[in-house]
Amino acid sequence: MFAMRGMPHWLAWGMRLIHGDEVERWAQCTLASALAEVPDAQLRAVLGARWADYGAPPDSAPMLEHALVTGSYNAGAYYPAGGPGRFAQTLVPVIEAAGGALQLGATADHIVVTGGRAVGVAFSQGGARRTEFASHVISAMGIANTVACLDAATAPAWQDTLRGLRPGLAHLALYIGLDGDIAAAGASGANVWIYESAEIGRVWRNVEEDDPPGLFVSFPSMKDRACKGKPTAEVIALCDARAFAPWLDTQEGRRSAQYLELKGRIEKRLLARFCAHFPALAPLIRFRELSTPLTQQRYLRAAGGAMYGLEMTATRLTSAALRVRTPIHGLLLAGQDVTGPGIAGAFMGGLMAAAAIEPALLKRFAS
Repeated sequence: MFAMRGMPHWLAWGMRLIHGDEVERWAQCTLASALAEVPDAQLRAVLGARWADYGAPPDSAPMLEHALVTGSYNAGAYYPAGGPGRFAQTLVPVIEAAGGALQLGATADHIVVTGGRAVGVAFSQGGARRTEFASHVISAMGIANTVACLDAATAPAWQDTLRGLRPGLAHLALYIGLDGDIAAAGASGANVWIYESAEIGRVWRNVEEDDPPGLFVSFPSMKDRACKGKPTAEVIALCDARAFAPWLDTQEGRRSAQYLELKGRIEKRLLARFCAHFPALAPLIRFRELSTPLTQQRYLRAAGGAMYGLEMTATRLTSAALRVRTPIHGLLLAGQDVTGPGIAGAFMGGLMAAAAIEPALLKRFAS
């Protein structure tokens, strides 16, 4: 499936003839329908509990995506020594050594297309507007942001197809700082999924009044042996972003009293659930801060505050519009929308885009 996303059209067509039916069958099969063959309800819940790793409940999640994620964990999970910031710290010197440069605090305004070919990007930075020209433009900023940077008359049918793909679920994240021996109080380096019932497919929709039906809890400082600072915890709950719709398009930095009041209530609710499941950790809490879908939108420009970009459905997995090579010559897509959600998917999208420009990199995939 991933190979067909990155191959030239003629080669992908041949592979689709051979494997297309199998990919389509497993993409159309939902996780819920596959789990229905398991007779024990508790076992069904355990096998399907990881669906929030890609952001689609079992009723709509493709079994194919669930199998990919489960298989990746079965092979062993990993965490970057030194924290996620190590990705940038490792990549930047390589980029600069190859003659590249990074522009921080820049907003992409427009993808410049001339004669049907992408030739550059116009962007704003520090109040100034600049245009950089290049032989290829790789967009890893998500499908919605990419389409927003194109003229409507450029590949209109392709753009219409992409606009029909909806953003996925948003999330609320409570970041907790602790002080003391959290391992002795029950913390570990494991990812902890907590559901209040065997109904694991419930989405937190009424965030104003209800408790979250499910939580993801992790202790990043326990995963990272290089961590020298205070211990931390993350408490994440996927949610429907509609409760935040009145503020998602408001000016950055301006939050109404109503929003702040809602945020405070949610923070207390998440903290209460955390303390209920980890009571020995409660006395060690020294700091807490909540992020909402507005946070995701502000810092990542995520449409609708979506955690994993596009909604994870069979349509997303099988869409011919979500290919590395686009109908616009010179414009390539990368990031998680092209492959799969999360960090691993985003990295794979970047590698596939690079291989589209430099085919010699394909040998790395084979090895």
